[in-house]
Amino acid sequence: MANMDKSKQPEQLSLFDEVVDGAGAPKPTTNPEAEKHAAEVVRLRAEIAHHDQIYYSEGRNEIEDYEYDKLVRELRTEEDKLKKKDPNHELLTIASPLNQVGGGAVDRTGETVRHAQRMLSIDNTYNEDELLDFDNRVREALSSAGELAEASTPVDYVVELKLDGIAVSVMYEHAQLRYAATRGNGEDGEIITGSLSRSPNVPNKLSDAFAAFDVLELRGEAFLTFDDFNRINNSLDQLNKKPAANPRNLAAGTLKRLDEFNSASRRISVRFYAVGAASGDALPETHSELLSMFAAGGLPVNDTYRLCHGINEVIEFEREWEHKRHELPYPVDGLVVKVNRRAWWDILGTTAKSPRYMIAYKFNTMRASTELLAVTWQVGRTGILTPVAELAPVQLAGTTVKRATLHNYDEICRLGVRVGDDVLVEKSGEIIPKILRVSEDYVRTGKETEIAIPASCPECGGAVVLSEGDASPYCQNENCEGRKRAQFTHFASRAAMDIQGLDEASVRLAMNGGILNDIADIYYWTEAQWTDLLRRRASDANVKGAEKKEYKLAKIMVDEVEESKAAPLHRVLFALGIPQVGATTARDLARTFGSLENLMATTTEDLEKVDGVGSVTARGVVDYFADEAHRKTIDRMRAAGVRFENTLITIVAGDDPKANENNPFIGRTLVLTGTLSSMKRDEAKNRLEALGATVSGSVSAKTWAVVAGPDAVGTTKLKTAAAKGVQIIQEEEFLRLLAAAEDPIA
Repeated sequence: MANMDKSKQPEQLSLFDEVVDGAGAPKPTTNPEAEKHAAEVVRLRAEIAHHDQIYYSEGRNEIEDYEYDKLVRELRTEEDKLKKKDPNHELLTIASPLNQVGGGAVDRTGETVRHAQRMLSIDNTYNEDELLDFDNRVREALSSAGELAEASTPVDYVVELKLDGIAVSVMYEHAQLRYAATRGNGEDGEIITGSLSRSPNVPNKLSDAFAAFDVLELRGEAFLTFDDFNRINNSLDQLNKKPAANPRNLAAGTLKRLDEFNSASRRISVRFYAVGAASGDALPETHSELLSMFAAGGLPVNDTYRLCHGINEVIEFEREWEHKRHELPYPVDGLVVKVNRRAWWDILGTTAKSPRYMIAYKFNTMRASTELLAVTWQVGRTGILTPVAELAPVQLAGTTVKRATLHNYDEICRLGVRVGDDVLVEKSGEIIPKILRVSEDYVRTGKETEIAIPASCPECGGAVVLSEGDASPYCQNENCEGRKRAQFTHFASRAAMDIQGLDEASVRLAMNGGILNDIADIYYWTEAQWTDLLRRRASDANVKGAEKKEYKLAKIMVDEVEESKAAPLHRVLFALGIPQVGATTARDLARTFGSLENLMATTTEDLEKVDGVGSVTARGVVDYFADEAHRKTIDRMRAAGVRFENTLITIVAGDDPKANENNPFIGRTLVLTGTLSSMKRDEAKNRLEALGATVSGSVSAKTWAVVAGPDAVGTTKLKTAAAKGVQIIQEEEFLRLLAAAEDPIA
């Protein structure tokens, strides 16, 4: 520990400097009990400091939230015990993580800003009894202050879903964006304006609803949806880079720009939930009114929040979302319960780290322990070998789990798991179960075996390589059957050519039968070949009575293949499996270049001008079309009748939407709300985008219209549209406009 001048006020030293650097051992004391607690304080502070450093500075985490919170609770207990045994112990004069917010240090390589108001963290609770305790503390404090007639009077709370992302501060002066920053250590945050301003949810200029504010600091959560998380991880996988463990880590890395990917293509979402500094106008008296003000002014909020009268309604809301949360398209890990009346916040006050007028309730995770029986390796369409954990069957979230992802070889090394270990498995919103770690109480017997990289490809027996910097090994053989099988299955998938009968089992049989060597082969199969393939598939699956249906199914498959010839260009591009080209990039390429011929003839320079396309993707596209085998496949597909027709409208800069009489959607932004009775939301979105429209998730100044389903009465989007004067189109009128735009001659 650094020498301290006893004649001066004790300096609040950095925990990273004092403990992590190894000088944190407590000085000997004549009190053995105090010495024991002091040693525990040093150990726990160092461990917490380590996890703070890698989370806030590197955008990753080594332990789960509940394990981190357990360390904090243990430290609080040990510090209290030390204070009782030796109130003047010098460890108590050094800044404790119990009094720090977020990371103990802001990323030392980034530009930082001092927050206009401290960004506090929120205390966590994990059960309903602790929620009741929080409510008791609030009511007793307000009763003592004379704000409640008696302590039993119910208090109104606003309950919001706790998004599992990164807390951000977005500062506006005279309605213009000045900067955006992370929470950092609560006092200083890292500036992330460049990354966050690319989010469609963060306007460069606030709407007129906020014009009276000279200064308005918005607080919110930046996060990634599960779809974007999986899309980005797939791209990382294709580059043989280590995928992110969860959406929160990936969002943190994106904001801090810790990797080579363009943050604009990451589609960071933001939902606002609070105000920091504000001047020039008065804020609403209640938190619920503040959220309504945000929505009416075009700022995105999580509109699932509820105003609850008393703690019992809070618990009802908690029980409701404990089950419904898995239906959400984005990660949440709990609820935030806030006293609704903002004037009471000053009365209730804060601790050094957290406000007393709000608390976070963490949802239970779906976890179970089971034995890791084996690890198998799957070959993807790019040749990367992905490890899959084979587990002793265990019940989790109402399903029997037998397999879990291990992501890549780097993850195996990080977890330190071995075959034979008892492991903790979690199933959350990402659907695919994952291994968190070796079970806490498991003691190895010596019979466990380390997980090694395969000496050869499990599919073709070819050479396996793990290059420096890569997260997983890969098979070098481009003709590997496993790679080709994955490529063919991807081609026929619903999001690609939508040939539903050509699943992995059928692909395997077709390859074994010698009728599928190139993806163009399926366009030359006869009905008799389909019948034989389906008969063999039914026989392998031991499906009784299925043999009688082959002829009928074969005719259906022939029809599906015929229909796939008319698949729009962007879906064909996605189906071909061009490196780095996912569904969104394929759509952007089709919209930009207009035809397959133009795309095949383009250069990397032109490709890099497309929003979201970087140098790696551009090079992958050019190399793909330069390959003679790929060009022959495309020629065979074209000869069989595949049209490669672009159905997306190319929007030229300067186009006037008003000039398109038959298509009012081109170049305009629409928002969908409620459930459409005529089609699913994805279909409506796809049809609008094909007509040149942009479909947004929230109403803003750019919104041209909100399309409302029959059940959309009273939704936040409708209220916001009405407040901003945005037109609302009912389903019947929407269908009429859609039909006229899609078939202008009719």
